[in-house]
Amino acid sequence: MDAAGTGLAAHNHCRLLWQPPEGLLARLPRYQALARIHREDRAHREAGQWKTLTTAEINPEVRVGVGGRAAFRIGLDNGRFVLHASLRLVLGIGGGGSVRLTLDTRHLDLWLTMLHQALVDVGYERVDWIDEDAFEQMSMLAYLSAVTLVDASLFLLRTTYTIRQWFERFTRRRDMASRIAYTLVNDPQRAAIAAWVRQLPPEALGPLLDTLTSEPRAFMVEVKHDGRKQVQRFGPEQALAFHQQAILNCLQWIVSGVGEGVYGPKRFFLADDPNPAQKLFEKAVIRMGRDGRPTSESNAEAYTENRERLDTFMANGHTALSESELHWKYRQRAGWLSRHIE
Repeated sequence: MDAAGTGLAAHNHCRLLWQPPEGLLARLPRYQALARIHREDRAHREAGQWKTLTTAEINPEVRVGVGGRAAFRIGLDNGRFVLHASLRLVLGIGGGGSVRLTLDTRHLDLWLTMLHQALVDVGYERVDWIDEDAFEQMSMLAYLSAVTLVDASLFLLRTTYTIRQWFERFTRRRDMASRIAYTLVNDPQRAAIAAWVRQLPPEALGPLLDTLTSEPRAFMVEVKHDGRKQVQRFGPEQALAFHQQAILNCLQWIVSGVGEGVYGPKRFFLADDPNPAQKLFEKAVIRMGRDGRPTSESNAEAYTENRERLDTFMANGHTALSESELHWKYRQRAGWLSRHIE
């Protein structure tokens, strides 16, 4: 015993279990291909199950005293997402402890959905409970999930560098852009893709829009026809149509998400009180580069330049712009999402 009181120390391992709320589960991208009634039923049944949210290594120190304090943040440690929590259970003078929790990668989609909700709540400003490097990697994983529909947890089996390599492959290699556009237009699991796109942070949606506005190139894909695999080839003009439709799809998914509660309570698109989807679009356009960072020191300049690039790209290939249904829909959706800017 010392002047501060009784001191206790321990070293332990445990699991942190959690029952996710039903509403959160219903928004998971993996459920979006299901009909609404089946999606809600699946979420209702899963809501009653305990999930391993983290595995924890606990090193507590407890002292007799008065007071209390708790804080946490998510960071990266050797490519793994780790939650650091500092706890002080004080019944006198001094005291403290620490908890280190490794996130269970099997439920990474839950963390990505929770991060999306946190971003919505703060208007897509900085979320204070996640470190910059962890946020950057979660953004990359969300992007990869949207364009590949590969379970994000599988990417975590690789090193951080490999995840970055995959991200750069799908953003910097322009021969991938037309294939990505084709996927966003023709994949039979478009409902799941739409759910991922709606939840992308600006740091991931910006690179996606940048990729889709890159030069369309001839490409080929493998498709099934009458039970047989065949190679289908597309030229640059066909690729352009896929690029433009994919961009329109992204904007339409975001706009419709407002009405479906993806961005909080249903709200209108207003000039003086922008909803979260409007803020998402603005910040994504500012970040229309390959690394998801603002493309200019001035956000206003970045938005103006990138929005002009986006508008110009969407006008390509149309001989009568006013008669193009696709271009009309694009201008309408983009107009709603930027009503607070223009």
